Amino acid sequence: MIFKNILVEKKNSIGIITINRSKVLNALNIETINEITHGIKELEEDKKIRVVILTGLGKAFIAGADISQMKNMTPIEAKEFAEAGHNMLFCIENSRLPFIAAVNGYALGGGCETLMACDIVIAAKSANPFAAEDLSKGAARPAVNRASPRSSSRVFLRSPGRCRNCHRQ
Repeated sequence: MIFKNILVEKKNSIGIITINRSKVLNALNIETINEITHGIKELEEDKKIRVVILTGLGKAFIAGADISQMKNMTPIEAKEFAEAGHNMLFCIENSRLPFIAAVNGYALGGGCETLMACDIVIAAKSANPFAAEDLSKGAARPAVNRASPRSSSRVFLRSPGRCRNCHRQ
């Protein structure tokens, strides 16, 4: 399949999905969400692929939802948008393949949700901040969806020194 907003590469046994909307900090519109979902399915079908790296081009991993598209949505379109996003995350969480989020910059809202759906998160020093702002607005998925069989094995790796509150509980 030909994609407009993502790049899908296969290097030996590694699948790489790169979100390619750097002009809008890789914000997720409905087309990008659907392309990521199709890209995941394409990699799932290739039995040679053993792991998937998910990353973003430019200075953001994913800067959340594309507000310029959302502001004109009807309630029905907004519901369909949210369901497409939840489906994309479900595909990551329930994939036969382990997912590594290679976080190179901003991971806001849906970007934070996406990295939380991955099995391993590797963040560059420039990956600041991580924030799920939509949690306070009721737009996040229910926590029960987090209880995938692999959720207890999630690993977050980050360069030391950038997280000022990591020691607090």
